[in-house]
Amino acid sequence: MPASALGLREPDSPEIYVDSAATAKGEDNVSAFRMQIRCGAQVKGYSEQNLIMLNRHNAVPVDCRVGRETLNHIAYCGNITVIPEGVEFNGSFGGPAHLLVVSIPNQRLAASAASSGLSVRSFGPQLSGFDAAIGIAVQDFSTWLNSGSTEGGGELIADDLVELVASTYCASIKKSAPRGQLPNGVIADINRYVSENIGGTFSINDLADLAKQNRFNFPRLFRRTVGISPHQYILRLRLQHARTVILAGSPLAEAAFAAGFVDQSHMSNWMRRTYGLTPGMLSRLGRNLHS
Repeated sequence: MPASALGLREPDSPEIYVDSAATAKGEDNVSAFRMQIRCGAQVKGYSEQNLIMLNRHNAVPVDCRVGRETLNHIAYCGNITVIPEGVEFNGSFGGPAHLLVVSIPNQRLAASAASSGLSVRSFGPQLSGFDAAIGIAVQDFSTWLNSGSTEGGGELIADDLVELVASTYCASIKKSAPRGQLPNGVIADINRYVSENIGGTFSINDLADLAKQNRFNFPRLFRRTVGISPHQYILRLRLQHARTVILAGSPLAEAAFAAGFVDQSHMSNWMRRTYGLTPGMLSRLGRNLHS
């Protein structure tokens, strides 16, 4: 896998080797990479997704920059570096390094954060940190991808990882929102309304009325607050609900109805496009979990 998959510049450098354990198929799919870096290498690029880098080697001197944040330090085994989507990064390595890198699409992280009253807009650079739970989740997900399995079990591991990342690195939406954003209470009301009506039909205008905003301003305010459009957010909540119902053992047609999709085909198309897996794969996984 070329290093350009992680947004790296000068990807053909012999000092950097990037190996992908699996190829992401869905637009919301989480990917894991193994990166081996030789002593003296300089890694630089522009992240196209949110990156979580876990050092799996011995202590390594690193002079790094992520956005405007800089740090010259020793990165010990277990050190975690966070690089948000759309941010430039640069690292000079004073020793060989072995990194596990997880790439999370912004829309997936945003949906996970907003459902807990958090905003992906607060997801900022972290040049050094240690979190045992995230470290274990990164390794578990990388191991699953490396196994070459084509079933949907990795999606459950990915969900746990994304939830951990959101809860650890995303801040709460402010109760008193800055100009151009929605306050925490409004997002909480929207989450409650969508949850209570997930199997029904409602429009963006209904959510605008709930937020006491006009239908033209609401989508812009929602995106500024949450990080994705109301339509993207609702779709992902419907998909999450459908997955929960499928894994519980319900027939696919019932899951589609319970999550508010027009029919099973509509649900299947969006699930395949978003996650790169089919409802049938989830159904088989659910049967295995209950056997």
